[in-house]
Amino acid sequence: MNQPKVSIIVPIYNVEKYLDRCMQSLLNQTLKDIEIIMVDDESPDNCPAMCDEYAKQDNRVKVIHKKNGGLGFARNSGLELVTGEYVAFLDSDDFVDVTMYEKLYTFLKKNKLDTCFCSSNLYYSANQIVPVNECKEERIFSGRHAINNFMMNMLGADMSITSDDSYMISVWKAIYSTRIINTNSIRFNSEKLIASEDLFFHIDYLSKAVQVGFIPQNLHYYFYNSTSISKTYSEQKYKRLTAAIHALEGHLKKYLLPQFFNYYYQCQIVHLYKIILNYEIEQLRYSYFKLRNKIAKELKTDILRGAITSLPLQDYTFKKKLYLIALKYRIVDLLILIVKLNKRLK
Repeated sequence: MNQPKVSIIVPIYNVEKYLDRCMQSLLNQTLKDIEIIMVDDESPDNCPAMCDEYAKQDNRVKVIHKKNGGLGFARNSGLELVTGEYVAFLDSDDFVDVTMYEKLYTFLKKNKLDTCFCSSNLYYSANQIVPVNECKEERIFSGRHAINNFMMNMLGADMSITSDDSYMISVWKAIYSTRIINTNSIRFNSEKLIASEDLFFHIDYLSKAVQVGFIPQNLHYYFYNSTSISKTYSEQKYKRLTAAIHALEGHLKKYLLPQFFNYYYQCQIVHLYKIILNYEIEQLRYSYFKLRNKIAKELKTDILRGAITSLPLQDYTFKKKLYLIALKYRIVDLLILIVKLNKRLK
C-alpha cells in the first residue's frame, strides 16, 4: 500500500449515536488515499465494538483501544500511528463533506503549502445549519510575518468584525504536515488540565510552518452537542479555563516578542473570561445575589483588569464596546443583562 495522503485521527468517547454519521463521511471521501485512525478512549458504550467492525470492513481503518485520558491525549495516541503525508483531526460527533480532504489536499499541493484550512458549519439539526464564514476567497499566508499575523487573528479578535476571533482556533477543519509535527515533537495538552488545547497546538505548529492556505468552502460540520465537554460547565471547567489564561502568555513567549502578541493576547484573555462569565450567568446555579457577588469578584482579577485597561474601546463595534464597558467599569447588573439578552436572542 502506498503512503496515505492524509491520516485522519478520530478520538472516540460515548458517541454511539453519532459515530456512524462521522465514519460514513470519512469512508466515502473522494480522496481515497487516506487512513482513518480511530482512538477508542475507553468508551463506555458500544463504540469499541463499532470501531473493530469498521476496521474489519475497510483496511484503511486502524483502531487503538486505550485507557481514558481525554481528547488531547487520544489525539496524541493517534499521532503515534500516523503514516500519512498529512494529518487531520475530526471529533467523532462531527462530520465532514465527502470532498473535504480532496479539496484541502489539492489546494495544498498546488500551492506548496504546509497546511490548509477550510470553514465550518454549525450543525444544530438537518434543518438548522449555520455556515461560519471566515474568509470570502482563497488565501495564502507565506513567510514568518504573514503566518504570525494569521496566528494572531486566530488568537484575538479583529476590531472590524463582530465575532470573537477572525479565524476559529479549532483543529478539525485543516490538514497539517506530518513532517512538521514529528520533527518538532508537537503534541496536544490535556484538556482535563488546560482548556483551549487547540489554541496551544496551533501556536506550536504555526510557529514552524512557512506556507499556510485557507479555502472559503464550508466543508466541516460541527455538531452542537449540548452534552459535550465544550458545552458543559463545572468547577473543573473553571479551573481549566483559568489554567489556560495563566499559561498562554508564557507559551507565546517561546516564539514571539511581547510587543507583537500583547494586544492579541489581551483580546484572548478577555475572550476566555467572557466564556467563564457567560457560563456562570447562563447556568443559573446561584441566587441572583450570590451570582452578582461571584461575578463582581471575577471582574477584580488582576489579569483581566490589565487586559481590559489596555484595549482601545473606541475601535470596537457597539455591541462589543457595551460588553467591555460593563467589564471595565465592573457594572455587574449590565453585564448579566447583556448575557441574558444574548442567550434569549440565540
